[in-house]
Amino acid sequence: ARSSVGLARGGGGDPALTAQWHIDNITNVGFDHKIAAVNDSGITGTGVVVGVLEANRGSFNSPYDQDDPDFASVVHPDLFPNYRNDLSQVTDPFQVDVTHETSVAGLIGAAGDNGIFGRGVAFNAGLAALRNGSALEVSEAFAHELQNIHIVNNSWGPSNVTFPIFGVTGLTPISAEDFEVTPVQVRAVHPAGIEELAIERGLDLGRDKKSRVFVFAAGNGNHFQGWNRFAIGNAISLPQFGYLDIPDDSPDGGVGDFLIDGSDGLGWRYSGVIGDRTEYWPIASDAYTFAIGAVGEDNVLAGYSTTGTGVLVAAYSEGGTLDQDWAPGSGYGFTGAGRAITTTNQVAAGTDGNCPGGLAALAGLSCSFNGTSAAAPIAAGVMALMLEANPNLSVRDIQHIFQRTAVPINFDPVATYWTNLVGYGQADPDDPNIQNPTFWQVNSGDVKHSDEYGFGLIDAEAAVDMARTWGGLNKLIALDTGPVTDVEAEVPDATFEELGEISDTQVLNALIPGDRVAVARTLASGAVTGLACARENLRVEAVEVTLTISGDGPGDLLIVLQSPRGSVSPLAIPRADSSAPVPGTSYLEYKFTTYKHWGELSGGTWNLFLQDFRPNEESPEGTLPTDDDPGEEQITLLGPLGLPGNPDHGEKSVVSVRLQIYGTETGLEPTLACPPGLTTCPGDLNGDGVVNTRDLQLFFEWYNNADLRADITGDGTLSFNDIVAFRGIWAPGFCGGNGGGGPGGRPINPPSVGPDEPTVRPI
Repeated sequence: ARSSVGLARGGGGDPALTAQWHIDNITNVGFDHKIAAVNDSGITGTGVVVGVLEANRGSFNSPYDQDDPDFASVVHPDLFPNYRNDLSQVTDPFQVDVTHETSVAGLIGAAGDNGIFGRGVAFNAGLAALRNGSALEVSEAFAHELQNIHIVNNSWGPSNVTFPIFGVTGLTPISAEDFEVTPVQVRAVHPAGIEELAIERGLDLGRDKKSRVFVFAAGNGNHFQGWNRFAIGNAISLPQFGYLDIPDDSPDGGVGDFLIDGSDGLGWRYSGVIGDRTEYWPIASDAYTFAIGAVGEDNVLAGYSTTGTGVLVAAYSEGGTLDQDWAPGSGYGFTGAGRAITTTNQVAAGTDGNCPGGLAALAGLSCSFNGTSAAAPIAAGVMALMLEANPNLSVRDIQHIFQRTAVPINFDPVATYWTNLVGYGQADPDDPNIQNPTFWQVNSGDVKHSDEYGFGLIDAEAAVDMARTWGGLNKLIALDTGPVTDVEAEVPDATFEELGEISDTQVLNALIPGDRVAVARTLASGAVTGLACARENLRVEAVEVTLTISGDGPGDLLIVLQSPRGSVSPLAIPRADSSAPVPGTSYLEYKFTTYKHWGELSGGTWNLFLQDFRPNEESPEGTLPTDDDPGEEQITLLGPLGLPGNPDHGEKSVVSVRLQIYGTETGLEPTLACPPGLTTCPGDLNGDGVVNTRDLQLFFEWYNNADLRADITGDGTLSFNDIVAFRGIWAPGFCGGNGGGGPGGRPINPPSVGPDEPTVRPI
C-alpha cells in the first residue's frame, strides 16, 4: 500500500508502544489493562470488525482521489492496513487530517509490528468508518452491515452540560458584592425512536443473531470531583446551580461571611456539584449496551467521567480533577493525574510536544488523547479480543464476563452514599465532617457496583481467559409489569423557609425539600404502597424503569428505585433541567436502566421513591443598597441537593410506570408475601403462573392461621371482606391470558429473535 503523507512503512516493532501505558505500563507496573499479555498469547482481534461511528465531515463532498478507490492516500498509514472500505459508509474515513476519529480508531485497531507509531488494543481487527449526523443517519449507522461489523464504538454523545459550570461566562455581576450564577441545563435526552429501533435490530440480528455489540463513552460531564462533597464557608450552599450572594465581611464571622478576594482564607470554592449522568442518555445506559467510564493512571476515576447506575465498567484515560478553588474572571484549573493516552493523530496537526523522547518528532502521533472518548475504544478493543477468543459470545456473555473479572478499585464499603440517599436532603451542607462518597454499593447478592467505576476496571487478560472457556448462560427472563397507570404519586413541592435574621441587613433562609413519596397502586379497597411485587425469585441482571411524569421541570426530582432487599438505585438526581418532551411533562415514557441490583433475588416488593428539591417559586431576594437604605441580603441555604426556585415549574405526579426485571431461573421457591394489588396476576398466590385451586387452598390456609398475607383488602386486619375480595381476583386460568407457551403456561418468544431476547413473564 502507498501513502501520500511521506510516512515510511515497514516491519518491525511499534516505536510508540513504550508510551502506550494502557497496553503495558512499564513505568507504573500493574496500572494497565494487561493487554500485552493477551496479545502475546496470540489474541490480536483477528476476524473481528469494529465500526467507528464518528462525526460526518464532508460525507458526499469529500475531496477523495478518484484514482485511489481504496483511499490509501487519505487514510492514516497506521490505520490503512486494517481499514475496511468495503464495509464503511460514505463518510470521511480515518484521514490523515481528521483528529478525533483517527485517534479513536487507532486505539482500537492501529496496525501492529509495522514500524509506524504504536498499535491498537486489537491490532489485527478490521476498522469500518460509520457516519454520524441526524437521527436518521445515526440509525442507519447502527444497523449498517449487521453481519460483518461486530462491534460499534460511539465516542460521542448528546450536547448537554458545559464544564465547568462556573466558567467565566457563568457569573453575572449585579453589584460589587452580588453575583448571579446562570444555570446550565443538564438534560435527560429522549432518544429518537428510529435510533432505538436500529439498536434493537442490531441486537436481534447482528453477528448472525449473536447480537451486535454497542459501546458508548459514558461522557465527560461529571461534577463529583474527588474533593469533599460540600464546601465550607459559602454564603449560600451551592450543591449545583443557584444564586451566589456575597455579603460584606462581618467581624463576627457569621454564616454569611464570604469575601470575593479570598482573604478570609477560603476564597471562592466549588461546593461539589452534580452534573450529567449516564441515565440521561438511555441508548448509552441501555440494558444491552455498554457505557464505559474513565480512570486515570493513578487508578482513580477521572474527574470528568460521567457517573451513573448504567455504567458497566471503566477503562483507562487521562485522569485529573477540577480544582476546587477558583476566582471569577480567571477561568478554572484542572489538575492532571498521570499521563494521557497515546494513539494515532492527524498528520496535519504536526508534532505533539507531550510525546516523550524521539516520539515528539513524529507527525501523526498524539500523546494527549483523553476523555471517555479514549476509554470507550480501549474497551471496544478488549471486546474484539474476547470475540476472537470466542466468536459465540453474546452481549450478555460479555456483560457477565466483565462483571466477574473487572477489578473494583478504590472500593470502600464505609464511604458509601446511595444507601443513605432515600429521604436525604436535610444535612448541613457546610458540615466539614461530611464524608466524600465513593458510590460503591454491595447489594444483597454480594455484588459490588459503583456509579463511578461500574463493576470495576477492565482486566483484559482475565476477561479473555474467561471468554475462551465460557459455557454460556441460562435463558434470559424478563419480569414485566407492562405500563401501569393505576398509580398514586403526587410529589409535594419544595419550599423556602425563613430561619431568622443574622444581622440588621441579613436574613437567613433554608430550602426545605418536599416530603418523600413512594409510588402506590390504587385498588378498589384503597392504595397499596409499592411499585410492583415479583413472586418469582430470579437472579437479577439489569433492571429498567420506564416513567411518564406530568409537570414541568424534570430536574427538580430525585428518583430512587429500591429493591426488595434494600439496595437502591438513584435514577435521577436534582439538577438544572427545565426541559420537557411536551409542555407540562417532565418525562414521557422515559427509560432508566440500573445494574445496581445485579445478582440479587427478584422476589418481593420493589419501591420507587420521588422527592422534589426545587421550589416552584422565586428564590428569596433582597434589596440592593442605596444612599438612604443599607439594603437587605437574603442568604439561602439550598442544602445538599437543593436548587434555586423556578416559578415556571409545576406540580408533578407519576402518570404511568413500567418495571422490567431481567434475570435467570434460580430454582428457588416463589415469594409468597406479595400484596395481590402489586402483581399483574393477583390470584396467583403461589407464583406458579396459573390461578387454580392451589391458590384457593393457600389463601384459606393463611386466613385460618391469621396470616396477614390473606389481608387482600390491605386494611391491616382479616375479615369476611378479604374472602370477598379474594373471590373477586380468583379467576382460574393461566397468567398472561393465552394459555400456551412455557412452564406455567407463560408465553415464549418466536424463534427469530437473538439469543439475548428474553422470555417475558408478567409480574
